[in-house]
Amino acid sequence: MSNTAEYTDISINRSNMFSFLARLYKVEADESLIKSIIELPEMEEGTAEFIEGIKAMKSCLTGSRTDIVTELAVDYACVFLGAGKAETELSAYPYQSVYTSPKKLLMQDARDKVLAVYRKFGLDRSERYNEPEDHIFFELEFMSELCKRLYESEIKKEHAESLSLLKAQKAFITEHLLKWVPAFCRDVEKIAATGFYKGAAKVTSAYLHMDLAVTEELISDCTAGR
Repeated sequence: MSNTAEYTDISINRSNMFSFLARLYKVEADESLIKSIIELPEMEEGTAEFIEGIKAMKSCLTGSRTDIVTELAVDYACVFLGAGKAETELSAYPYQSVYTSPKKLLMQDARDKVLAVYRKFGLDRSERYNEPEDHIFFELEFMSELCKRLYESEIKKEHAESLSLLKAQKAFITEHLLKWVPAFCRDVEKIAATGFYKGAAKVTSAYLHMDLAVTEELISDCTAGR
């Protein structure tokens, strides 16, 4: 990877993928999201886990169910909101604090740290989505935003800024997302009743590792002066 066109293509594709993943966890799946997944082309690139996850999601959506939207909404509520579960039953609450704090509580140190990172880049939580800042949706959307900024810096040929953004992306993946999302995804796979959310968990975990490898390669290229 050595020219601006390659960098811009990679950056916008990464941004779109992070935004797609964020949407999976923001709210329940609607007809628009379902349609976009059904229409995904056959995946030939990516790890076996990533490809398997995409296939599981599509397979769930293309079956003979009469009300898949309701079925997915019930599964979403059960897995991510703990609906209908006793306190002793496993849920996959989508917050970094829950997975990294000793007592598995909300609004802990992890939330403060990600908020500080967001603000460093001039960002804050949208008031339209009333969740703590370490919700997986916000963390994935933050990565999408950094990838958009990388795209813009490449268009302007601001290579020093590109390198700075890439280093920030790597830091956020390693210091935040990979600290808890793989464990979260394992819990989702255990709990989810539908292949859709089991597949989403596989795709999410696999993509984070894939993206880290891409980010490291881009950093190496930038450091070498391309």
